[in-house]
Amino acid sequence: IAAAAAVFALWRWTSSPVEDTAPRALVPAVTWPTAESEALISPDGKWLSFVSNREDSPRIFVQAIEGGDAVPVAVPGAVVSHVWSPEGREMAAVVRQANGLFLTVVPAFFGGSPRFSVPLDVTFSDPRVVRWLGDGVYIDVNLGNPGRILVHAAIAEGATMRPAWPKPVRYRSLDISADTRRVVMEIRSEGQSDLWTSNLDGTNLQPLTRDAFIEREPLWISSELVAFESNRGGQMDLWHMSVNTKRAVQLTSSLMTEIPTGSSSNGMIAFEQLTNTVNLWRLTLSSREMHQVTGDALSDYWPSATAGGSRVAFQRARPTPAEGFQFIDARILVLTIADRHAQPQAVAEGFGARVALGGNWVAYYQRLPVSDRLRLLAKNLSTGQVRTLSEKCVLPSLTASAPVDWVEQNLTWGAETDIYFLVHGSDGYEIHRADVARDEKATVFATAPPGGSIRDLRISRDGRMLGYLARAKRPEPMVAHDDRMVEIRVKNVHDGVEATVAREPGPVGEVFLTGWTLRGSVVVHRVKPSGAHAPVIFAEVGLDGARRPVASVDGFFATVRLDHLRNRIFLTRATSGIQNIFTLDLADGKMRQLTTNEAPGVSFSGIHPLGGDGIVFARDERRHDIWLVKR
Repeated sequence: IAAAAAVFALWRWTSSPVEDTAPRALVPAVTWPTAESEALISPDGKWLSFVSNREDSPRIFVQAIEGGDAVPVAVPGAVVSHVWSPEGREMAAVVRQANGLFLTVVPAFFGGSPRFSVPLDVTFSDPRVVRWLGDGVYIDVNLGNPGRILVHAAIAEGATMRPAWPKPVRYRSLDISADTRRVVMEIRSEGQSDLWTSNLDGTNLQPLTRDAFIEREPLWISSELVAFESNRGGQMDLWHMSVNTKRAVQLTSSLMTEIPTGSSSNGMIAFEQLTNTVNLWRLTLSSREMHQVTGDALSDYWPSATAGGSRVAFQRARPTPAEGFQFIDARILVLTIADRHAQPQAVAEGFGARVALGGNWVAYYQRLPVSDRLRLLAKNLSTGQVRTLSEKCVLPSLTASAPVDWVEQNLTWGAETDIYFLVHGSDGYEIHRADVARDEKATVFATAPPGGSIRDLRISRDGRMLGYLARAKRPEPMVAHDDRMVEIRVKNVHDGVEATVAREPGPVGEVFLTGWTLRGSVVVHRVKPSGAHAPVIFAEVGLDGARRPVASVDGFFATVRLDHLRNRIFLTRATSGIQNIFTLDLADGKMRQLTTNEAPGVSFSGIHPLGGDGIVFARDERRHDIWLVKR
């Protein structure tokens, strides 16, 4: 702690008509080995609340600002997000239970039976409780392709939820002032990220910043001051700005990431401090021997390997952020993994790399000014030729917490130089197909139902069949029960014959196409909401629709990879809060643990088979602590 504290120093906010000039100190508040987040300060400034996975399932803890042990708050379910009531006697929390997400209200100290509980709409994902004002709670939720919206939920019997803004605004994150009820939000437009303010109803939208710097995660720290993350100093640090003078002042300077999360009326700020080291590792399955493949100080993510496993493409975080999001601020590197002395070579700027089975081409994404569109490029690793395949690609979904990984696959290589990828069409999603070796425009290969969606493009081992999931158009956002079916479709890439082999009930966000077996059937998995880590159910589906249950696995995290050569699945799983890699045999449903991790701050992602007897993956070791800015 002393070494980390030495990075910081006391600072004094410079004098201005609206800026606080009192001296401030940075003080560590929670430095457990587990992951702590969403630190909030009670309205009276005496208590700190936060969410921790210390006891496996995410829970709320409360501790006195001036010292003392943290005490858990009893809430029915796994806590996703929480907020204090205006008077500080209660908390509203979004929790995950076996039958979905719920907004509940419990006593702030020790918790107990909820006095209020209401289910969230099934279309809501990644919810964050922003502020409790009067008799209602404002929740920031993700609706997928339409983007994020601010929802108001009245805390009363028979309460309803409604959009807070009549006209949606495409923002990334936001906060609401408890005093003025004004909104500050991060909006990405025309390739840059800026802060904007508005009234609570979304009117009077005004820019707070208009510059080339990144500004994100805004937080009101008074009626006149906003704290935020920014790279104004070259790296991502904590800053604050007056909404009147628009003068920015740097608050921290370190190699760590600082995210402001809570403040109080007496000027105190709570923020998360995140440090992580992510490198690629290789595991030989027969001997259980592990060795480190990359050791750069920058984070390496999501390897993709050739058919034989000799060549790997992956992404590495940029040393100077352009967007402030390391999973997109990246470069593509290629490594001959069979040679332990080989060094990775940078080949492009981008993210989400997929190397062709033959190893001569690599495909990758780049961001565009339009936030929900991606550019897809393919590069010949022998000649250096680069082809732009589309500028309408769909961004795959990412997990919201560690291990950070793609939860769906929106592009896949076929046989030879064929590639299939998902784009925004004129009336719903479309799958396009291109031969990167030919200078020809990509063609439409398959379409979603009108206005509908597609996910999880999976090519069979022989390259003859493409499988994917399709779903009809989304109903209005506030539908209480979304009963649209998810169709498992397969299409022959040679003769174009397409068939729907099965239909799965429930939200598409819970059903995934895992891949193909060697004998030509497909595997699907369904992730169920849970009070702890999600259980996942695997099943094998034949092209005739015949279904065979495989296994149900508890403690599941996001990473799943099917190895059709050995008829098995690799997945990440937690036991007692400790994550490890497991293998699941598709024939008998038996599990086997592969790694021997015992540290709660370590997670695994991007697992990819290397031929028959190895896997490559990203190992993420992180600390997630809470600090306070105090007078």
